[in-house]
Amino acid sequence: MDINIKGATLSPNLQQQQSINRYGVNSIQFTQLKSAIPTVRMTLRIDKNSPNWRATVSSSDGIVLLPYSGVVKSQQSNNQSDSIT
Repeated sequence: MDINIKGATLSPNLQQQQSINRYGVNSIQFTQLKSAIPTVRMTLRIDKNSPNWRATVSSSDGIVLLPYSGVVKSQQSNNQSDSIT
């Protein structure tokens, strides 16, 4: 799943590929696109059973990613589960 973020540039300190392995997301990758308006492409590598995701801008100029519907569970090492609804 690709999300283009217009008006964004990558920090040179950002690790451009990160393993997540939670909530149906395997990894996330950031790429600076060459375009007239600075744009960053965020690519989520998701499980085939993962829900569809949506991105919104937060009030602090951040990005919030949430599944469209349902509950996503991730098994923790202490046998507890986290959920997002």
